[in-house]
Amino acid sequence: MHPFVENITKRILALRPRLMDTSRRNALINNSLSARSASFIRIVDEKPQSIFDILVKSGKSLKLASLPPLEAEPPDENNNEFREAFSVACQTDEDYLAIIDAIDSDNDESSFEKQASAERQLKDQVRELLGYAPRIITSDATTLASHARNFDINPSFNLPEPTFTVQDDRYEDDELQTLLLPKKLNASLARVKSRDTTMSEEKGLNTLYLSLGYLRWSDPASSDPNNSFKSPLILIPIRLDQQRSLTGIEYLVSLRDDPIINPVLKHKLLTELGAELVEPEESINELDVEKYFTQMLLGQPTEMGWRIERQAVIGVFPFQGIELYNDLDPENIDFSAFDTLSHLFSGTDSTGNDPTLSPFTEDDIESPEAEALVPRIVMDADSSQYLSLIKAASGQNMAIEGPPGSGKSQTIVNLIANAIHNKKKVLFVAQKGTALD
Repeated sequence: MHPFVENITKRILALRPRLMDTSRRNALINNSLSARSASFIRIVDEKPQSIFDILVKSGKSLKLASLPPLEAEPPDENNNEFREAFSVACQTDEDYLAIIDAIDSDNDESSFEKQASAERQLKDQVRELLGYAPRIITSDATTLASHARNFDINPSFNLPEPTFTVQDDRYEDDELQTLLLPKKLNASLARVKSRDTTMSEEKGLNTLYLSLGYLRWSDPASSDPNNSFKSPLILIPIRLDQQRSLTGIEYLVSLRDDPIINPVLKHKLLTELGAELVEPEESINELDVEKYFTQMLLGQPTEMGWRIERQAVIGVFPFQGIELYNDLDPENIDFSAFDTLSHLFSGTDSTGNDPTLSPFTEDDIESPEAEALVPRIVMDADSSQYLSLIKAASGQNMAIEGPPGSGKSQTIVNLIANAIHNKKKVLFVAQKGTALD
């Protein structure tokens, strides 16, 4: 192998791993969720298959549902036992009657609020008398589970089994239940949407997914005690849209693209541990989620301690590079055959010869030859920028570097404008939406 070919292969192999992060910092490898996880919202009291069927198979949108407000009355206060006990208490409780008698409904503008407060206090006393669960009046995270149970919402992050049944249609309706109060849910969704928008504009990445199921596993070769990984399994690409309703802003999720099995996890397990994820037997858009969970466990490597956690999470998973990583394989492509790559990596062309360099220097930028090569610019250019334009126009390949504010973007604009003026076509590629704009 010629030295310059070997050098290009080594450079590609060295750069290739940087396309994909397989460390535990990557949420697609270890999605460790906590109360501070601002980029992720957990779903409760929904069945994984129902979520998949509505979003993917039916193509419908799902509204993110908050917990009822803390001031909302629990449903158990509508049963006959409670209503009768409360009616008796309204007529016999001396403290309540004293408060009601003291309210001056004719001259006190807050009389209705005072009466409502007295009734709420009395209802709480009746709840205690009847042995009902206390009504939750604080948004502390440790009490939200009790608040959810008061409204017959299962607060567990582990989603119901497929055989579990309820008396209503909660698993087939148009909502995704969360364990957040209204203001907190809207604030969290706004942050998630903002981060997804930023990733799209600055890096050209669509990062919003709904994950169904997590693979809990460990690396048998590692001596690290913190060796447990929690990796998303099924990834459904989604859009997050806002709409106004009578109760305020609502957030809806809808399908953005075909679902996938976590490609970064597949890559890490195969290349680093020699383990393979089971592929679904059916088309991914017709996936039987429960069957796939079972298949995963049947094919598990016993030494890795695989188990499935039945959880669903909406969040920003900023992964990229898996397609590029697979494409940039020196085993399949001779990258030295491409002149541009050869110039960039070795300073030679694809035949191993030194490339033809532009003879122009900064002393030549005002020459007639330079003006003929760059007859049109649309933004100001200093001498170094103008020299870059001349070299590009004369056919030289370049990598232009410089700190922020040094005029790289203006130089690119001038390159494009000059090429168009010379009746040439231009292919411009960029990750950042702002650069494209």
